[in-house]
Amino acid sequence: MNKILFLALTALPCTTMAFPIINNIAGVNPTSIEVPVPASQTNAYMCVTNASGAVTTIAPGGTADSSSSGNPYFFGADLRYSGCATTDPYIGYLSVNLTASSIDSSTPPTFAGQAGIHLTVNDLAANSSTGSITGQVAYTQIQPNVGSSKTIYPPQANTSSWDFAGINLSGLEFGAVINPYVIPNLSAEDSGTDYTDLPDTQLFINGGVNTVRVPMSWDYLLWNSDGGLTTGAPLSNQSLTSYYTNYVAPILQTLTSAGVYTILDLHTYFRYSIYGSQYSGCNTTPISPGDPTSPCPDGTLNTNLADYTAVWGQLLTAIQDDPQIDENFMPIRKVYVTCIQF
Repeated sequence: MNKILFLALTALPCTTMAFPIINNIAGVNPTSIEVPVPASQTNAYMCVTNASGAVTTIAPGGTADSSSSGNPYFFGADLRYSGCATTDPYIGYLSVNLTASSIDSSTPPTFAGQAGIHLTVNDLAANSSTGSITGQVAYTQIQPNVGSSKTIYPPQANTSSWDFAGINLSGLEFGAVINPYVIPNLSAEDSGTDYTDLPDTQLFINGGVNTVRVPMSWDYLLWNSDGGLTTGAPLSNQSLTSYYTNYVAPILQTLTSAGVYTILDLHTYFRYSIYGSQYSGCNTTPISPGDPTSPCPDGTLNTNLADYTAVWGQLLTAIQDDPQIDENFMPIRKVYVTCIQF
């Protein structure tokens, strides 16, 4: 009797193996500064949300399992400053394709930013061997609203008894680090986003305002390698250059080209604060008993005329070298000369 041997072959499912994902995306902190800038302030957090809504936080330099996304072939993460709360500033969205056992080396990771927020991640890359994701968060330029296509219009003829009537356009001076979410934005390109200041500013101009004060931060313009004040050239550090070129200059170009008097305000209360560690002008000591105080660390009182000469002098040079800034609507030259003589 012949015996027939039946072999039942069961197809084994394709299995995936979890592996580490390492957050090595560099922030916008000044690399030349020796005083440690808290990574939590300036580097990107990866915030991974799975299908059930659970969030895995990968701090700067931290590691998490590739399975945290809940998809064996895709890793997606919100990039944020400071942490993974919904109130933490949003940088953009990171997308990384995976294989069964590593990052997919055939498709590079991608980044999608927030419309109207001028941040990006340059040189984004992923190492399939180590799981390290690298890149450099960088500021991008707000486009000046100038030229024949500009959508900001000059003030009407002044019929009041006031020579100057103005408003503040705040945001450049906020925080211990530069926060693109609060930077004033008058560009035409971003006027349809949630982060535009153009309609409100134009409304005030139409109502008779002919002057805008623009507060900015001393701390973002000058520092040296030990974290203290420097009288060397501002705008020489990459981060500082980005602050002025991408955020400050476009506002000056836009307002002055529209015939609006623009007052730059070094809004630091005569204090210099270390980038990433301190805020300028905090009221940490009550002026009088019972006065409120601010919890943030304050800077150092500075009354050295040479330091103010340095920052204002070099700002003046930057403004004079910019053909898109109309000096006729910037009183900085007269104020600077008066202050230096004083």
